[in-house]
Amino acid sequence: LQNGQHNANENPEFVIVVEKKNANGNWVPAMGDTLCYLRPTPAGSGNNIAPFYAGTTATQNSPGNGKNIYLPWQKVIINLSSMQYQPVRIMISAGDCSMSAHYATGYLAGECQSMSLRANGCAAGDTDGVARIAAPKGALQYKWYRSKTGQLNGEAINDLSNYELVQGATDSVLFATVGQFVHRTNGDTLSQNTFLCQMTTKMNETLPVVSTVAVDVGNNKPSLVVDTILGCDNQITLSDRSFTPYYTNDTQLVDTSKTIWYFHSGDRALPGNYIDSLTGGTVTFTFPSSGAHSVRVRTRTVGENCWNEKTVKIRTIKRPTPAVNISRNNLCSGDTIVITDNTPGSNFHKWFIGDSVFNSPASAIRYTFDSTRTVTLLTRGPQYFMYDTTGDAIPERVYCYNDTSFTIHVQQYPVLRVDGDTIVCTGERSAITAHSNLDSCRFDWYYVLGSTQPFIENDPSLAVTLNDDVKYFVKGTSSFGCSTWDSTMLKLVKPRLIVDRDRICSGDTATLKAGEASWFEWTSNPPDPFLAEHANDSVIKVSPEVTTTYGVIGHGSNGCSSIELRQQIQVFPYPILHVELTPDYIDSENPAVQFSDQSEYGATSLWNFGNGITSSTRTVVHSFTDLSQDSILITLTAANALGCSVDTQFYVPVGIFSVWFPNAFTPKLETNNTFKAFTANSLEDFELYIYDRNGSLVFSTTDVEEGWDGTFRGHDCKQGDYVYISRYRRAGVARTMTQKGALTLLR
Repeated sequence: LQNGQHNANENPEFVIVVEKKNANGNWVPAMGDTLCYLRPTPAGSGNNIAPFYAGTTATQNSPGNGKNIYLPWQKVIINLSSMQYQPVRIMISAGDCSMSAHYATGYLAGECQSMSLRANGCAAGDTDGVARIAAPKGALQYKWYRSKTGQLNGEAINDLSNYELVQGATDSVLFATVGQFVHRTNGDTLSQNTFLCQMTTKMNETLPVVSTVAVDVGNNKPSLVVDTILGCDNQITLSDRSFTPYYTNDTQLVDTSKTIWYFHSGDRALPGNYIDSLTGGTVTFTFPSSGAHSVRVRTRTVGENCWNEKTVKIRTIKRPTPAVNISRNNLCSGDTIVITDNTPGSNFHKWFIGDSVFNSPASAIRYTFDSTRTVTLLTRGPQYFMYDTTGDAIPERVYCYNDTSFTIHVQQYPVLRVDGDTIVCTGERSAITAHSNLDSCRFDWYYVLGSTQPFIENDPSLAVTLNDDVKYFVKGTSSFGCSTWDSTMLKLVKPRLIVDRDRICSGDTATLKAGEASWFEWTSNPPDPFLAEHANDSVIKVSPEVTTTYGVIGHGSNGCSSIELRQQIQVFPYPILHVELTPDYIDSENPAVQFSDQSEYGATSLWNFGNGITSSTRTVVHSFTDLSQDSILITLTAANALGCSVDTQFYVPVGIFSVWFPNAFTPKLETNNTFKAFTANSLEDFELYIYDRNGSLVFSTTDVEEGWDGTFRGHDCKQGDYVYISRYRRAGVARTMTQKGALTLLR
């Protein structure tokens, strides 16, 4: 421009105006009257007018050197995004104080570029960076803002009150971090957020051109999450649980198949302590030693070179090596020992002994063993890791256990047995031998129980000549030192015969005991078949059918014999019941009956007559008073001379004597048409006489079956009263009975 050095309002100027058409089709300023205006204002009469510079040559025809000024290339960013899809024009003008008086020359280079922020969506590496956001270059000043709440839509995008300034961000590129994806109100991690860049350009210090542009940025960097499950024996299982906060479709999730795990010894992942690497979403690795280790894990999204990396510190645990101290082994049954858990650092002691389980707070336990047992110790060290073992989302302590098993050998005490010639005759030699249920058992012989001085050492056999009974003691000692005492009695043959009873009833048992001898020989007279299977027993039980004499001979274990002893067993047969009655029924006229017990082998009798009356005589006469029944039950208990009894019961019939005459009869009737005697008994010496009222005899008979038909000498007697007299005697009875009465003859 020509430097007119006029007053400020007359100096040359450079103006940029953006115009659009109004409703009438006229071009009008679209973004204010003047978007960019420049008029140099000198501080005085000098040539240097900021931001213009004085020319160095006089290329113009007047006024010469220093009369021209120029403005170096500057960029002005004009944001036209608000007029999208509308025709606009940019009017650029240069002028001076008056037309044709001065001149101006200008150059314009225009570039149409996208007014947008460009985000790559991921900043790879072990940083908290999420995305690189780039603004259009060339602005003099940049200010970056992040949304306070997350993604903004509509008019809220351009409302600066919805943002907060990102401190220190003044470059054209913003490296967005994880912290800028956090909701300021509730602290949630945002899957996406809106960022705004304010760009300022200037051609005039008093008229800056400010443009803003916003963009939604997705939090696509994997949020690296690692699940660790420690195992015992320096083992660890790691699972990549990383996720991408922004993208939710499968194609943009974390690709755990490409997750790389780098294992290092020590708590820092350094090249010098690298051990090995594994690939995959879940891996299991065993460190060569326990202690502090580290794992560097790198994970990436599917289909993108967008990765994150972190180092996880791990302290592995190794199972303890159990160590046990036993006070002694090779026990005798019933011995008690102390077992101690000497595992370094052990604070848990669980013992399994046979079927018994003990949780011991102390490292040592006392236990009494009765047989050989396998002992198992389950122990652990103080180290543990946390893991949810129950599925309730609450981690519990998990300890590393180890166990060891060993055997406590227990030997039973010897069970001793002594055999040989333990019963011999006087002056003969007795030889005996001790035995045990255990192999390799030592035997020592003593005169006194518990003595420490054996008279025979380490010899199972003993031989001695007997002149009297003598007792010796033997001690058996096992290979473990378990000792048992036993004794044996060496006896002389001393025959004797004892019977518990020498008189028995038939079928009863008598016991005969013989002693002392090694074995016995029994005889009987008459022969008893029972002895065939029990001829050598020291005690026999016999049940002879008849009186029998038994004999026994005692023999020593070396075959010597004693004299025979005899014992008679007298047998009493049971009574054979036989009863005689006189008469054999109970006569109601004379109810006395004689009972006689004629039982063979019977010695005593006990009668029960069924009415509470008893008798103990062999023959008894009993008179019955209650004849209301057809028969009476009689009980007899007959016993032999030893008191062995048998019972019998029998019924005695009751014989009732009765003769009945009617008091009236009618000859013309079909029934009751004769007058006669009625009886169920047998009658002898029977007589019947009938008299009229004058005392004249009208009928007589000696036949009990004959009756009066109401006639006399072939003529009917008159109706009226008559009397009868009858005499008779019951069969078997000497006494004569007389019965009198009145009767009425009816016509």
